[in-house]
Amino acid sequence: MNRSEYLMALFNTLDGIPPQDRIDAITEYQEYFRIETEKGRFQGAIEFQGLSNDFKASDLVTDDFLLKLSSGNVRLDNITVSNNMKLASSSGDFTVNGLKAANLILQSSSGYKKISNADIKEKFNINSTSGNTVMKNIKCQQPGIDSTSGDINIDGLKLDRISIKTMSGNVYVRDLEGDAQIEALSGNVNVSVKDAQHKIYIMASSGDIELKMPTITGFTLDGRTITGKIKCDFNLDNKVTNDNILKGSYLGEDIQLNLKTTSGNINVKKR
Repeated sequence: MNRSEYLMALFNTLDGIPPQDRIDAITEYQEYFRIETEKGRFQGAIEFQGLSNDFKASDLVTDDFLLKLSSGNVRLDNITVSNNMKLASSSGDFTVNGLKAANLILQSSSGYKKISNADIKEKFNINSTSGNTVMKNIKCQQPGIDSTSGDINIDGLKLDRISIKTMSGNVYVRDLEGDAQIEALSGNVNVSVKDAQHKIYIMASSGDIELKMPTITGFTLDGRTITGKIKCDFNLDNKVTNDNILKGSYLGEDIQLNLKTTSGNINVKKR
């Protein structure tokens, strides 16, 4: 029996006692597990499910790490997970610093999410209903972010390709090393590329797009807007332009830039 199963069994066993005493008993055992985890005593697989409590852990090495909270903040420092890591919370903040894992899935209904100094070998997905997402110094192959409401702020990415979908909120990506596919229904998108590989695709239904490219990187630009203006600081070859379209190439056409907005401006700047 793992910790989550033990707490659930205990909760069911205490069905006959007053509700507050039942909650106090479960909370006491949750606190015990939290303290033991903070000491780094657990190696192997960790699975923890809490009703309403904060969770902290540091300096852990484990095969799998599964954490689910109904309400409470999570703080994780210097965690190494050989296989799968899944973090879920209905209401509460996530702060993760210093993480190595094969796979990471983070699900948050409401709360602030900050992940920094992380190395994810394979799958990395964030699903957020409400709350800002902050990522800094992340190394991963193909991370994905799906956000309903909240800003996304990313600084320092090394990857093959990042996929971002947001219904409402601004997107900021700085020092991108890799490709990007970004779709924003309502909000501005601001991306600064350090080293792209093949393609940058940005679509904003209602919002401005600003893309900064290195002056030594060649690209082919296809920019389109329905109600807005398009500007480009680069001298384009084979230039095609009108009020709502700007196409052209720069230094040999290495990278494809597809930028589209329904209502908003497009600005391609020199980095």
